Amino acid sequence: MQADLQLLGMANLNATDVGALLNKVNREEVESHDWSFLWQNLVLWSYQPYSTGTVTLTQGSDVLVGSGTTFTSLFTGWFMSVGATLTVPIQINAFIDASTLQMTSPWLGASQSGLGFSLYPRFYDVYPLIEVVNVKQEDFLVETSQEALNRIDPARVSTGGDPALRWAPGQWTNDQPRHWTIELWPQPSSFLPYIVEGKIGPVDMFNPNDEPQLPSAVVENKALYYLALAAFASNGNQKWFQIAQGYQNTYKDELEKAIAADNRRKITLGSSSDGRDLLVNSGLDYYSIHDAAGPPYIGNNP
Repeated sequence: MQADLQLLGMANLNATDVGALLNKVNREEVESHDWSFLWQNLVLWSYQPYSTGTVTLTQGSDVLVGSGTTFTSLFTGWFMSVGATLTVPIQINAFIDASTLQMTSPWLGASQSGLGFSLYPRFYDVYPLIEVVNVKQEDFLVETSQEALNRIDPARVSTGGDPALRWAPGQWTNDQPRHWTIELWPQPSSFLPYIVEGKIGPVDMFNPNDEPQLPSAVVENKALYYLALAAFASNGNQKWFQIAQGYQNTYKDELEKAIAADNRRKITLGSSSDGRDLLVNSGLDYYSIHDAAGPPYIGNNP
């Protein structure tokens, strides 16, 4: 597609700019319309808390030293509760070795050793979803909010979620692209699969042969419309403005056809105009026997 755009754009943009333009258009179109094929589900596995061994905390230090532990890099970003009541949640910033972790901030309490602890993930990555509408295990979990969980269980001491009872939108990760997360409550105490249903976000194209998530005619004609407008703004040649209008009209026609085709797809799948009731009423069993729904994305396997 990049080669097509450079050819039709009469070499007005280099390869890097063409790629950036295509990704801009793809993101706009993914976010502007409720395409049925963007609503998917994935399988998320909860983790079992880790509590083998004891830990030592030194006042003023952000280094946590374990005894009888086998820490791994998996624990980066997890939270740790320590002490007899396990009521002090501390986030882990980095893995150092099997007996050493770095916390996100120094320990401000008195120095202590031989403490029992529990390490657990507070947030679960649901990439490539950017919006979650349902989480299901044996039954649908109750959707709630971080504010509500902070009132119910501010220190997150409730455990034994087998399965969890509630889920809440989490936070964006620092990854690139950034990943959305959810929180399960009470804190799961074993490996369990959860079906997470929601909408995937735009996926950038990096290679010349990468294809957009939408029909290529929609993305290509809108990109050419932007390109011709930029050329007109640069040199004031009215021919570029006329070319831009032509590509704009073609883009609108192709977009209308793509939306009509998607609406037919929604009817075939028995969903409403926004596609959401397909997800509300259909679980993984639906996706396993209906080719039109596409395969589920499998992620976060232990």
